[in-house]
Amino acid sequence: MTPPTREDAKKIVAKKKAQLARVRVIKVSPRGRPPKGKKKRVVRMIQIPLTLFITSVVVVALIIGLLLAWQVTGYRFPVKVAQEEQVVVTPTTTSVIVYGGYTLEEIDALLTNKSLSKGGEFLKAAEKITLERGLPFSEGWFLSGTYPFEGDATQFATLLQVSLNSGVRPYLIK
Repeated sequence: MTPPTREDAKKIVAKKKAQLARVRVIKVSPRGRPPKGKKKRVVRMIQIPLTLFITSVVVVALIIGLLLAWQVTGYRFPVKVAQEEQVVVTPTTTSVIVYGGYTLEEIDALLTNKSLSKGGEFLKAAEKITLERGLPFSEGWFLSGTYPFEGDATQFATLLQVSLNSGVRPYLIK
């Protein structure tokens, strides 16, 4: 890699000037009046925008500084390419509040409204758990409270029923 030269700096500045300074020159008579047929706007001098001036000064100073640093130290300035960082987003568990007195249909509607399960999945899961555990009916075997919803409706129904069992167990006769 060769160091940039002064000619390179001049080319960069000229390119910036060409990009930023689009100036229209109007000839002005000695009395300050424009020629006939032209607009009555008089341009006395061409002004370079302040941003162009600052940009060109900064670019020249930067290139001269790099040249001096290169010649004095012999140090090559490494160009580092930005590396992509991978961000891992872990999904948070959704908690569902089941209030006391909710029927199975209301719990199913709650899960459906939160887009956690399809309509009727929780009802089927509740019936399945009722049959597996040998319960005489399905309504009333699920404890109210706040529960995390992980997985599917069957796991959620099992969690509700297990929490009822663990809540009642201390009061059962041994």
